Amino acid sequence: MLCNYTYSHGIPARDAKCSMLKYLTRADASRRTDSHWQEVQRKQRLVAELRAKEGQEKSEVIADFTIYHSSKTLYSVFYPTSPGVLSREIDLSHCFLSFTVASSNQWFSICCCLQVNRLATQLADANRNVADKQRALPSRYCRSWQDRSAELEEAKEKASNLSSSKRSMECQLRATQGQLQEAEKAPAAVMQPLPSNSDSALVWLFHLHMPLMLRHLSHISFLGAQVFLPSPEQRAVHAININAVPCPTDMCAYYNKQQQPSTYLTSPRQHSGTQGHVAFWSSNAVPELKDVGPKHVDSIYSK
Repeated sequence: MLCNYTYSHGIPARDAKCSMLKYLTRADASRRTDSHWQEVQRKQRLVAELRAKEGQEKSEVIADFTIYHSSKTLYSVFYPTSPGVLSREIDLSHCFLSFTVASSNQWFSICCCLQVNRLATQLADANRNVADKQRALPSRYCRSWQDRSAELEEAKEKASNLSSSKRSMECQLRATQGQLQEAEKAPAAVMQPLPSNSDSALVWLFHLHMPLMLRHLSHISFLGAQVFLPSPEQRAVHAININAVPCPTDMCAYYNKQQQPSTYLTSPRQHSGTQGHVAFWSSNAVPELKDVGPKHVDSIYSK
């Protein structure tokens, strides 16, 4: 074990093969980083465009909403007093007249006549009020009720068309917001084969590309170290429990996997490592790719 430690921290720095492998791996790592940064910048530009588009569509929806409701209320401002109100008052006065003629009570008849006169006065005042309002309205509103009805239908149709336009704009706005939400997601992070620290990278390369004779020497050193361990009989007598700490990450498998073609580098230079009798494992688990790096594209400021 001491032999492995000494060699892995002394030889790689002076070994030409390890230095060359580190240089080539670093070159591919730089290409992955550059490609990732280009994707980040592309998404940031797309986000800016979609945000501007979203703002414009929001203003158009608000403007269309205002026009729509204005059109709904425009055709209701024809006359302050509709013909139905006048006709009801006329019918009511006729009822009082009929009731007065049929009544045998002179006093009650006089009261009814007074009521009829009062209603007639109110009706005349209402007619004058309508005439005054008509003169105050623009000429385009001073038409007959038949013309007004046609204008009303036209306004209703316009309101219906505006309603359909409003729904279409709202659908387009929701689609733009969905695109924006997707564009704001940060692109997948870059997983490199080697650690960023230069010394640690050389140690990895030494273990994964160790010459055959050094692998044999490493194996022998571990076999020699096991001689000092208690025998199975001694462990049973003295209740000695010797268990290796579980290591979840095969470093050789991780190193080879991260050299495979990926989104950010389609044609990498692969230098597959191998495990010897003394395997190279890590007690740390490799995180899921979705858990690495920022989640929002605005949170990425540099490579």
